[in-house]
Amino acid sequence: MIWEDLTQYTERKKLSQKGVKEAVEILANGQYSTDDDIARLDTVLLKLDSDVVYLFFTDGRVAAAEDTLERIVKTIDVENSVKAGHIAAAAVALEKAGNRPQASSLLMRFVQTNLPKKLENKSLYEGFHRAMKYGSDSYLFAKLEDWGDLEINLYTRFLVSCAGYLNDSEFGQATEIFCRNNGKNFVWNGGGSAEKKVQKTDEGGHKVAKPSEKAARALDLGELLKLLESKVTAIQAENKSKNEEIRSLNSEKSDLKNTNANLISEVEKLRAQNGDLIEKESDLERKVSKLTGELREVQNALEHNQAKLNNVESAFGQAGQTEIDALKGNIRKRLSSEYEKYTEIKEKKPDLGYYEILLGILEDVFRVLKKNGIAL
Repeated sequence: MIWEDLTQYTERKKLSQKGVKEAVEILANGQYSTDDDIARLDTVLLKLDSDVVYLFFTDGRVAAAEDTLERIVKTIDVENSVKAGHIAAAAVALEKAGNRPQASSLLMRFVQTNLPKKLENKSLYEGFHRAMKYGSDSYLFAKLEDWGDLEINLYTRFLVSCAGYLNDSEFGQATEIFCRNNGKNFVWNGGGSAEKKVQKTDEGGHKVAKPSEKAARALDLGELLKLLESKVTAIQAENKSKNEEIRSLNSEKSDLKNTNANLISEVEKLRAQNGDLIEKESDLERKVSKLTGELREVQNALEHNQAKLNNVESAFGQAGQTEIDALKGNIRKRLSSEYEKYTEIKEKKPDLGYYEILLGILEDVFRVLKKNGIAL
């Protein structure tokens, strides 16, 4: 977005029709991808002629960009009473382009921000009067179905006061239509002071005596007070509900705290058990290491005895071979089952349970060797 291109339009107090169209073209072709772009656009819009604002929001390129449009509308400064005409023009344009939710949001923000403290403000009156050129049947005077009673009442009082100040028949008649659309009593009598323009009707629709301006205002303030009391009651009920919800959440928080404490205690117990298991595992490893050493000694002894047997075979020669073979066969037969146990155990992971088994194997081995004349 080239903001410098708009300087020549923002510095003029009044733009020609050509200037308005040129400014709109620049704005409508702009890219507003960041929040800074949106904020700067809204500032520029309020500096330009209100016709630029109107044509910008009715431009098809802008109206079709729903996400961007919603961000633009949310950022518009509604507190500047001098720019009330721009706000009114934007609301009319948004509704005309088919974006009524955005029009409603903008106008409601204007009402909520300005009217409670600036109900009788000439800048606001004149700004809305300028917006009349966009149509007396515009959104400014439509039925506000999605508004609350408080906002409708504030806006009604503003339009009636505005009609009285402007003394404009077109605005007065549009205000009368607005009141009728939104369930309010107002009759435009065409001219005179604000006191003469406001007239109540009874339930049958007949005109009643015109109250003084001061009395009429007092009655409006009474309506406001009733609405405010209703709002206060609703808020109190909501607060009560919220307090109950808070109590429930606090109770749940306390339960969770207790549960957390229990879990922490359980974790500490598991850590202690894990420490014990690690210590037991270390002890088992030491015992298995010791048994492995003893088995190695047995294996060495067997190899030594085998060497002795080989020497005996050599000494006795063929004559003693039969006796030696018988001895070897006997030893092999007696120790085969023990050897099978040993081979099964040595492939397994060291465990304290195998300790007793290995001791039994060693005792059987030594007993067989001793029976066969081999003493260690």
